[in-house]
Amino acid sequence: MVYWHYTISAAREARSSVYLLCSLLCSYDDGEVEWIDSTKEQYEIVESEAKGSDVANKKMEQEPEPEPETEPELKMEIETENKAESKQEIPTQHSPEQPHSAPEQPIIKNSPKPVKSSRKSQTSKSTDSDDAYQPNSNDDKDDDDDDEDDDIPIAKLRRFIVSDSDSDSDSDAPILSKKTPSKPAITPSVPRTPTKRPAPSISAYSSSPVSTPSKLPRPSSTPKSTPKRQRTSEAGLDDEKLSEKKGAVILNAGEHAHDNTEWMIHPRDKYKHSPSDPKYDPTSLFVPSDYLRGCTNGMKQWWAVKQQAFDCVLLMKVGKFYETYHMDADIVVKVCDLVYMKGETAHAGFPEAAYSKFSNQLVNANYRVARVEQTETPQQMKERNAVSEKKALVRREVCSIITPGVAGHGTVDKIYNQKDHRILCSIVEERKDESPEEEDLGKDEEKGKKMVQGGKNAAVVIGLCIVDTVFGDFYLGQFIDDDQRTALRTQLLRFLPTEFILHKNALHSRTIQLLRRECPSAMLSFVDPQSSFEPQHLLRLVKQNNLFDTDDDSMPKGEWPDLLEMIVKDREHPEPAFSQVLSALYLSSAYLHRCCVARLLMSQHKFYLIDNIDRERDQLVPFISNQLEEVPTQSNMILDAITLRNLDILPDPSNPSTNSLFQYIDHTVTPFGKRLLKEWLCKPLYQIDAINKRLDAVEELISKTHISQLITTSFKGIVDVDRLLSRLHDYCQSVILKAHPDNRAQYYEDKKYNTRKIKDFVQLIEVMKQILKTFKSVSESFSSEILRSLFTISSLDSSSSATNKLEFPDMTSVLDFFDHSFNHEVAIEQGIIMPKPGMDPELDKISMDLQSTQRNLENYLEEIRNRFHCQKIEYFGSNKDRFQLQFPESVCQSLGAMPKEFLLKSRKKGFKRFWTPYIQEQFARLQVLEDKKQTALKNCTATVFTKFYQHYDHWKQMVNCVATLDVLQSLAVASSVGDNRGDCARPLFVERGRGASAVLELQNSRHPCVINTFSHGDFIANDISLGGSAASCKIITGPNMGGKSTLLRQVAVSIILAQIGCFVPASYMRLSPVDRIFTRIGAQDRILSNQSTFYVELIETSLILSNCTEDSFLIIDELGRGTSTYDGSAIVYAVLKYLSHIKKCRLLFSTHYNFIITSFVNDPSISTGYMSYLLEQVNGQDRVTFLYKLVEGVCPESFGLNVARLSMIPESVLSRAKEVADMFNINLNLDSVTVKYFMMKHLQTKLKDENIREEDLHDFLTFVS
Repeated sequence: MVYWHYTISAAREARSSVYLLCSLLCSYDDGEVEWIDSTKEQYEIVESEAKGSDVANKKMEQEPEPEPETEPELKMEIETENKAESKQEIPTQHSPEQPHSAPEQPIIKNSPKPVKSSRKSQTSKSTDSDDAYQPNSNDDKDDDDDDEDDDIPIAKLRRFIVSDSDSDSDSDAPILSKKTPSKPAITPSVPRTPTKRPAPSISAYSSSPVSTPSKLPRPSSTPKSTPKRQRTSEAGLDDEKLSEKKGAVILNAGEHAHDNTEWMIHPRDKYKHSPSDPKYDPTSLFVPSDYLRGCTNGMKQWWAVKQQAFDCVLLMKVGKFYETYHMDADIVVKVCDLVYMKGETAHAGFPEAAYSKFSNQLVNANYRVARVEQTETPQQMKERNAVSEKKALVRREVCSIITPGVAGHGTVDKIYNQKDHRILCSIVEERKDESPEEEDLGKDEEKGKKMVQGGKNAAVVIGLCIVDTVFGDFYLGQFIDDDQRTALRTQLLRFLPTEFILHKNALHSRTIQLLRRECPSAMLSFVDPQSSFEPQHLLRLVKQNNLFDTDDDSMPKGEWPDLLEMIVKDREHPEPAFSQVLSALYLSSAYLHRCCVARLLMSQHKFYLIDNIDRERDQLVPFISNQLEEVPTQSNMILDAITLRNLDILPDPSNPSTNSLFQYIDHTVTPFGKRLLKEWLCKPLYQIDAINKRLDAVEELISKTHISQLITTSFKGIVDVDRLLSRLHDYCQSVILKAHPDNRAQYYEDKKYNTRKIKDFVQLIEVMKQILKTFKSVSESFSSEILRSLFTISSLDSSSSATNKLEFPDMTSVLDFFDHSFNHEVAIEQGIIMPKPGMDPELDKISMDLQSTQRNLENYLEEIRNRFHCQKIEYFGSNKDRFQLQFPESVCQSLGAMPKEFLLKSRKKGFKRFWTPYIQEQFARLQVLEDKKQTALKNCTATVFTKFYQHYDHWKQMVNCVATLDVLQSLAVASSVGDNRGDCARPLFVERGRGASAVLELQNSRHPCVINTFSHGDFIANDISLGGSAASCKIITGPNMGGKSTLLRQVAVSIILAQIGCFVPASYMRLSPVDRIFTRIGAQDRILSNQSTFYVELIETSLILSNCTEDSFLIIDELGRGTSTYDGSAIVYAVLKYLSHIKKCRLLFSTHYNFIITSFVNDPSISTGYMSYLLEQVNGQDRVTFLYKLVEGVCPESFGLNVARLSMIPESVLSRAKEVADMFNINLNLDSVTVKYFMMKHLQTKLKDENIREEDLHDFLTFVS
């Protein structure tokens, strides 16, 4: 709703008449348009006799509306640092459409009562969101009549009845003091020229930080409506240079003042470096001092923030609106589809309630957004200025910075409007160049594990810190990586960072190029290159800001996360060996501290180790294992980034419609179950015992369909409990982080935000009750160890606090306490948690005192009624004007004169209203108690949230149990339904015996993600046998598009399915566990890294040769095609020989180099096979039909011309290609020994037929050979 409130800002008294400024204040809610004009009265303010008295800024009485608890007064004094300005006329804001004139005694008529408007707004084209803000500067409304029954508040100024021809003699009017002579009212039609006198200090809100001429608009008896977008400005953000002068127009982008200012067009950082300078700091801005001298204090305040946050779009709170200026306004107008305000200064904004919508639009467009809030009320500002010679503006502070990698955790942020994914990543690396090693990788297995670059072994130590800023999870790792950053690329693919925090001195330029290539949509945020990032800075940052502690007295202090305790001795001396990971953590922590969320996230102590793809190269995990006295063992199969991409394991973020293995097995019904399934898929199990436990659970769920149905029906559509728990931690901010600036921010929609918090909290309680009820409803026994553990409800005392343990805690007592401690419906309606009596003794005492004061006022009213013998006397008023004794006019006339203690406050036709000293005393006490109660209730709400969150470990255990059960039922569905093309089989795992080869057997195997063949036929199943009695390596040939690559991939995918605990699409599968899958598929170059297609092939092959073991599984597709036939075939021969005889791993190798396969025909470790086909003659042309069935043997041809025909290559081109191919085949065959022998024998026979002498024939054949 858009509400319009006309408020009256009274000016300070001067020697002449006091001018009254009618300013417009917009309140925004939910996008519907409604016009509310609270009163329709006519009154005039006259000069008070008391010299130097301040005139209070009063609101006209309006429709009842709940006031937000933290809402500041809607009036603010505009003070400047220059004391001389106070002697000059202070310009005021007004609509540029109103005439510039200043009546001595303005008469103001108020607008009609609320009328709904059907007009559509024009500023924002997007109207779908609840937060859509759509101001329209052309919306006008005529106010033609007055309401005689409305009430007139009387301020501290004395008033008199206006005698105007348009006014009704019976209408209400303020009471005039007998000592003040009546003055004639100013007729609107008569222009007045103001005398030159010092103007009073006028507080007004405006639509932009500009000032206008000091003349006030001359009000008319029927005032014109003011444009909707015009609103109040505060704290001196008005600037004469940026003023909306008379006749100002809305300028387009590129036409504003900053577009023609040299230092804004070519900005420099605080060191005066240009953007092209390597030392340029993108976070800061140099603002010339001479420019700042010409700005008002308000704009100086804006520039002070902008200087330190040049890389952010500043949303500065002014009144109820977030305002943007200069270059930031250009961005907001473009991205959010808003319009500029009038004037030379680029200026745009939107109301507070639309913050979540527009801020997320900016972040999704890869901008950082800094939210600057007013963190004190005008009254607090006055009190601060009263003890200071230098007059200051209202205080504003940066309360949050949200970015593509930093989620919003503030009061105004909506978590459900944000991306599901906000991952921050910082990387620090240190290169280590080793001396050349021996060329034969087989001679030294350990040295051979290092990658090869240009004939030299090279390695790089990488420190990695990845932060999930939605949940507050920190992942740390340090490992040795190869020149291609294989381990780093794998982690990037697993976590998919949305923002990188980089220091130019901490990374190689090639690594930065890799980040741009691997994560093209992520934001790269560079810190000040002249800043340091040593581990000591991390310790200093933690200690200075207590990042691991909270302000909650019930929580322990001084504790560090266990992981950091191990790598930082005595919290003073970081381990030198882990300087990279600690430096990376510092970069992330400093960035989060800048965004005002470091302490909020880090105080949760959720720090975890990154599971690197190679434990032998990991530096951090072995150290931690030694500290914990654990024996490190491989528990998961390794899938690197190359394999994850080549096998289409995860959906492609750039093309979600692409089929992937994740989509095949994803039948989860909860968001946290979906996240766990992705984790399982990226890290399949390796230990047979763990795999069989999962398979047992899946098999039992397949047989007990009612359990799977219960899981689906109970948890389908359930809210993301993980995310709600994270938000609940944010809601505890006022308790755990009392000094956070967001707790001091003045919000005008506070009730709305509180209601949102309580709704989330109540929803969380209901979901937890639903989960607990579902698990308790299952009473049958299970043979599976995992299912038994999941459905065994353990008491809260005996339950372990380890969040990763599959143990369901009984939280019944805790849930009952929070379920009955307050009325949920009332709390949601009122936007605050009201504890039931006896729950909070302090609140109970305040409530009792409040009730006592209210009874005193009610008893006093009864005494007044009895005293004046009139039961019609009653209290009147709202907010700060409550408890006015309203007397009928007849009673006052009968008395002649009211008693001295009755102070006239206001009047209405037929009534007069008074205050007495007793009412003032009791009302003042009542207000104090109400403030105390409101504060206590606010603290009580946060305290309730905090008490609930103190059980986080147990709530997280419940979520993990639900997620595990959800993933198991998803695997059960995938195992039973499969791909709808055949049965799925439970894989049988066998240990690889010592000295024996690993086994892999598949019968009737199908690729789960490939439904049809190229010709839209049914998918053809195939058998594979490697290891054991069969050869461990198999070379596969066949025609192009014959299904070789699909066969390779389907075998690898089946292995992954088996080791995550899922049945596979086959009739039978037996295998030894695979420790790592390697893939060399496809061809691509890396132009930015100066790497050709062939070089990329060899680099990936080098990774395979160096890291594979006897337990690995390899698929290599058409190696060597990026170079000449002879070089490629030589490499293929050497690689096959090395893998089959030295590494002895399981391998599927496809190639078109058929003529080299004869070298391995008699090799027992290598078998051959080809994809069968049918060759026919159709209309004189060869026609190949693909059969997609693997058979033993070697394919003689590749039939590339057949693929060319399918690709619609012209027949003339194909005919010529056939001729050339035949010539190539003849020439190639002529070089073979067999063909030469055949030709020699044929020539000898021919020559004998010619009766040539035997001696001459011998000499000739010798010469030819």
